[in-house]
Amino acid sequence: MGHRSQWFEATRPAKTSRFRGNVKIDKNLYIGGSQIPVTSPGTIYYVDPTNGSDDKNGLTWDSAKKTIQAAVDLTGDRTGDIIYVAPGKIQENVLIEKDHDSLKLVAIAGPWETQWRASDGTTKHAFTDTNAEAGSSSGIGLFVGARNVLVDGFCFDGGGGYVGVVVGDGYGVGDVTEGTSQNPASTRIVNCHFRASNEGTAISGLVLKGCSDNVIVDSCTFRNCDYGVYIASGSGRTNQAPIIKNCHFYGCSTYGVYKANENTDINCQVIGCTFLDGDSNTMTYGVKMQGTGVHFIAGNNFGCTNSWSASATDWQSGNFKPVAGNSVTYCEMEA
Repeated sequence: MGHRSQWFEATRPAKTSRFRGNVKIDKNLYIGGSQIPVTSPGTIYYVDPTNGSDDKNGLTWDSAKKTIQAAVDLTGDRTGDIIYVAPGKIQENVLIEKDHDSLKLVAIAGPWETQWRASDGTTKHAFTDTNAEAGSSSGIGLFVGARNVLVDGFCFDGGGGYVGVVVGDGYGVGDVTEGTSQNPASTRIVNCHFRASNEGTAISGLVLKGCSDNVIVDSCTFRNCDYGVYIASGSGRTNQAPIIKNCHFYGCSTYGVYKANENTDINCQVIGCTFLDGDSNTMTYGVKMQGTGVHFIAGNNFGCTNSWSASATDWQSGNFKPVAGNSVTYCEMEA
């Protein structure tokens, strides 16, 4: 046993503590003073709409940018860059186009502290798809045309005729080249609040317009929008299995979720959402699915007079609605 112990001690790896003085790890690895390239986790940029300045580099809170677009313009493609946005009121039109894949845009204090409205008529990016909103007089708060983008924790204010967010191939968006060059596949819109004032002109909180594959809208609220979520094909891409889940729709004067009558969109999914009529208006439908194809409406709670309209090819399962009126204590479950 003594010989085995000596052999083990002789062959065990040297303790790493002896190298501590020569190893430094941050975003780069240094050994003995020489830099060894490693994969960067991405750059963090900071935006402070109240105290920031676009003349600064945006790399710390003390040197934060004032506008989100100025920070977006610094980010790379598929580098995992993050933009943190401080509380404040944002009046800005932001384009996240191709070549900004995997960007994360995060409001650090959540939607009630970070309110975002499209800018005025002199600086807006117009949205001219009159089927999805009021027309070319409206602006867009945010357009996403890049893949794997995360938008987390903002309040998009559509009052005054503005669309909150458009995710798509650029169809109808001013200053954007539309078509297959824009590809927002796997973009996620989470923990956001969309609010408007029922303009009566089909203004949408969120538009999925040629959004490509696997876009997810999760844990968002839509209040007093004419359309909560509007889904339609773009000019170069269709919508392939967008998922709208765990969202709340209140007082949307026309539809909570509306899929336009376009036959190329497939597998649109509305899962685990709630739909309520407003104090003074009744939704035309909580969910309206048009066109052919197979779509999925499941596990939703409808506290609205008109629950949903879908074709016979759509899966409709496990949805709840009151039997009669709003005062009953039991519900019926659709097949």
